[in-house]
Amino acid sequence: MLRTVNDVELANLHAESQVSLLQDCQRTINTPSTRFASIKILEPWFPDVNPQFARRNKRFFDRDVALFFIQLLSVLVLGFNLSVTIYALVRFGAHSNISDFLGAESGGSCALVKVWNRWLHFGINALSTILLGASNYCAQLLLAPTREEVNKAHSRSRWLDIGVQSFRNFRAVGPKRQILWAVLMLSSGLLHLFWNSAVFMANPVSKYSIGYVTADFVDDVQPWQRLASPDLEHIRNNTSTVRQLSNKDCIAEYAGRLSGLSSLLVVSSDVMMADERSFDEGNRQSSLIRNESTLVIAMDWRLNSDWMCTAWSTYGTRSKYTCTRKFLEPQAENWTVIQHHEDPNRTVSIKVDHCLVLDNLQDMQDRCVLRISKMILGLVTVLNLIKCVCIAQTVRMHNQFGIHRNVRAEPSDGSITAKPNNSVRTILNSKSHLDPVAPYLVTIGDAIASFLEEEDSHTKQCIFATKRDVENKGFWDTHRSYSNLAPERWYQAASRRRWIITMFLCAATIGTVGGLLRMTLSVQQAVGVDISLPSLWGYGFGAQQQWALALTGVTDHLGPSKGFFFSVFFANSFQVIISALYLLYNNLLTAMIVAAEWNDYISEPKTLRMSAPRGVQRSNYFLSLPYRYSVTLMILSGLLHWFISQSVFVVQTVAYVPKDTRPLSFVREPTLDISCIGFSSIGIILALSVGCLLVLSLLTIGFGSTYSARVVRTEDQQPQYTMPLVSTCSAAISANCHKHPEDTHCALMPLRWGFVKDVSHGNGGRFTFTTAVDLAYPEVIGGEVQMPYFSQVFTHARE
Repeated sequence: MLRTVNDVELANLHAESQVSLLQDCQRTINTPSTRFASIKILEPWFPDVNPQFARRNKRFFDRDVALFFIQLLSVLVLGFNLSVTIYALVRFGAHSNISDFLGAESGGSCALVKVWNRWLHFGINALSTILLGASNYCAQLLLAPTREEVNKAHSRSRWLDIGVQSFRNFRAVGPKRQILWAVLMLSSGLLHLFWNSAVFMANPVSKYSIGYVTADFVDDVQPWQRLASPDLEHIRNNTSTVRQLSNKDCIAEYAGRLSGLSSLLVVSSDVMMADERSFDEGNRQSSLIRNESTLVIAMDWRLNSDWMCTAWSTYGTRSKYTCTRKFLEPQAENWTVIQHHEDPNRTVSIKVDHCLVLDNLQDMQDRCVLRISKMILGLVTVLNLIKCVCIAQTVRMHNQFGIHRNVRAEPSDGSITAKPNNSVRTILNSKSHLDPVAPYLVTIGDAIASFLEEEDSHTKQCIFATKRDVENKGFWDTHRSYSNLAPERWYQAASRRRWIITMFLCAATIGTVGGLLRMTLSVQQAVGVDISLPSLWGYGFGAQQQWALALTGVTDHLGPSKGFFFSVFFANSFQVIISALYLLYNNLLTAMIVAAEWNDYISEPKTLRMSAPRGVQRSNYFLSLPYRYSVTLMILSGLLHWFISQSVFVVQTVAYVPKDTRPLSFVREPTLDISCIGFSSIGIILALSVGCLLVLSLLTIGFGSTYSARVVRTEDQQPQYTMPLVSTCSAAISANCHKHPEDTHCALMPLRWGFVKDVSHGNGGRFTFTTAVDLAYPEVIGGEVQMPYFSQVFTHARE
């Protein structure tokens, strides 16, 4: 029974087995040479070497299969976004931008809403990261040069990048691909800018009144002229029935709480009516020293407890400490509130004796709301549609022009009958003609195959070429010997400019975020907030806190609508920055991986890894990155986006005011709702940790790994040097890919890179990719490869 390459690949056989097989083929088909592998020799034993008859199954990362799934994914995400948008418009109408999706009237506790909010953002960031990866895949295809564009660049003594995106390639490709690439990248950035704020959580806040009274207020028979809230008068008239709280209990109930609180009187222990300390100009002996309300304007919600800590404030300023229960409870026994007056002599210091509370604390844990922005949902859907169109155009271009076609065999004088394994098969003539290879050189395997099957005349006189050689102005006019034999670090595969730009932007971003974290922690510590890790975790991952807000003055000044969109832009700007850094990071890593893949061909025979494989050629990974890199990078990138979404986020409040009824209840007051920017220190720490891990991993890979030759089989000759470091340079790749004229089908076979002798010209030859079984490695003397003379067979045989 015939065996396919899926069972055993020629490269996996021992050298003696290979020679034996080739000799058997020679006797069977009566061919004089077995030096180079060919379809005719191997097809009877390995039918899949002939792409025309190959039974190779499609794999997920074959380019046409991958493009199909990428397009399907983008359409499914578009369908999901469109369905949610239509549902929101039908259910809530189009008259307002923001609607309550879950919670409040629809039921559900704050804990449930928090869980929904957290995992919805996890899902959004997972989908946006997958779409970013898909967009990057298509963007790399769009900037992959065609062979014609490479030839044009080489004719002008220039070169293009293979396997990575670059502005060098952007300038070389046509305007249609430039526009598609730009729109694809822009849509990715805008999706990250808006998508996370399509869904957000709004927390309840409520209004109440505070009255500061003298110790003997029950003896006061005069009406309170400055009274603005009837709730305080009700407490005054019902002192025997309302709740009386000790200082400790009053602090425990009111400090740091934002909703469900009733109005109260704060009773002094040391101020009497006779002291004439009331702020009432008409009655300085009034028992009501002063009264005030929380939530007078929308932004006051964050100051809900500040009245309790006025001892640490001055006139016209808020308390320099955040008034939390943890901060204030140690002060309970000597709790003092100061009522500041513009006249310092009128300022009153009140030592609190107890509190009289109108009603019981109301549980508002069912008033949290998960909200959606229909405008942002619509914008996300439009951006998703644009991305789908760009991906579809990319798929169309590559399916029409970029997929390898099969080998077409043309027997010159009929067929030859062979009897391998006692069976009769038709063997193709060895001089088969290949259809043109894929015009898009997406992977380094595409480039090697293209240059082997169609020689590049601009580099055929070059014996050796590294990227450094090509960057030398004299490369196109001179021949170079190979003298840089020391194993090189992976980082040397990427240009200095690429390293500087990527590392500078990564360091700048990490430094900026680190500086912001230090500033926020310093501010929190200064206002009395515990910043130990357990406490930061306890405050909540992505949870709203009244002391963890930014740019509140700006959002308050802009108003509800403009303030909301300003918060969206600011909070998600970090997502856009990380998306851009992901592309730079991916490109830098890819450049090193491409060079590592290139260097492996000196160690063992391998089939080419193609974006559109033929016959026994291997399918690509996620383009140029192996799974262990690409999948890990996407997971860490997704986590980073999620952590950022929980580090800086849009905060919205759902405001309530008390009804004039008993028992206490609240009614919605939308005019006091507000949007602002919140941050979570523990979220920033997690995001910073993942960012540092990514950068350190890249540096470890780049500076800790070395390109080296290795012996895979003990029978093989040990190369004393690595392959020339071509990186992604098309001209350097081309210079090392001039095949022997008799090595007809080498691009379709397991290949190895080494010195191929020209047996008809003594010891002459050249370094190239080949299927030759007598591969050689010239010796090294004095740190330089001792090159035999350069055989003209390679340069003139096909002219």
